[in-house]
Amino acid sequence: MSLLLWLALGLVACQSGSIGAHQADCAQCHNQQAEDFAASQLSQSATSPLFVALLAETEAVHGETSAALCESCHAPTVGHEEGLSCASCHAAVGNRVAENGELVHNLSGPVRGPTGSAPGAPHDTLAGVFANSSELCGTCHDVAGPAGFEESPYAHWLEAPTQQSPAPQGCADCHMQQGHRFEGLWSTGADQLLASAMRLELAREGGELVVTVHNDNPGHRLPDGASYLRRLSVNIDGQATIWLSTRLQREGSQVYSPNLADAQIQGSIPPLESRTWTVTSPEQTRVCVVFQAIEPGLLQHLGLAPELAGPEVEVLCESG
Repeated sequence: MSLLLWLALGLVACQSGSIGAHQADCAQCHNQQAEDFAASQLSQSATSPLFVALLAETEAVHGETSAALCESCHAPTVGHEEGLSCASCHAAVGNRVAENGELVHNLSGPVRGPTGSAPGAPHDTLAGVFANSSELCGTCHDVAGPAGFEESPYAHWLEAPTQQSPAPQGCADCHMQQGHRFEGLWSTGADQLLASAMRLELAREGGELVVTVHNDNPGHRLPDGASYLRRLSVNIDGQATIWLSTRLQREGSQVYSPNLADAQIQGSIPPLESRTWTVTSPEQTRVCVVFQAIEPGLLQHLGLAPELAGPEVEVLCESG
């Protein structure tokens, strides 16, 4: 009986019009989307050196259950695919809860997408509400994990006042402007994305310099998500660095791995708000918002090549 049940389930998943029957052939028709996805960091969600090293450390420190929590987003098994695939999103029909990768997939149903319109397609299509929602993204990008693994960009987006101007947009409106390349703090265009969402303003008050960073993004904090993996700071000539990215601590001392942290020190700015610092500085002080894709201290802790951090990029600079 068990064998017959598995055969029946296999036949359902392989019905000619289902996504399960076509999930290995998406690129044959959707070649641009496939090329874009292959060029994105999401395509390396289960294979990047940073993920592989953090996964091993997570299992060593917190056990297999916590490691499996990481894999539920980074390396979900949907059908016969490992890692993220087209089916990871386009076979998703809902979630058990909007966090920790608790997606529900249906490989026996149609391909779900923004419009559902695909005349002549070899598979069935459906314009699913969930497929078009920010909740789909939020199910993996909101994380309630062990130690310092805490991320809440979707929850922050839900909390953003919808009556404010400009009103919050959905995840895809900002993060899929380049299609399936999925722009974010992990992508090659991170500095441009940040520059479009923030402003740097300087003012003089006697011998002091007033530095203000505005978050013009109506949707969520800046930065948000796993910013403890990144380095976003305000650098003022002759002054200590001011952190915008999340810092990790254990018993009051800085650590770099979320596996070792017992506290997060937030530096991010809420949507459509600003942060201001007043510093004593000479005239014509140069102030820059600087970004680096991976925190160098984390790479050193994990024994990874420092080159993985990428260059320090000046997102915005002003002199005053």
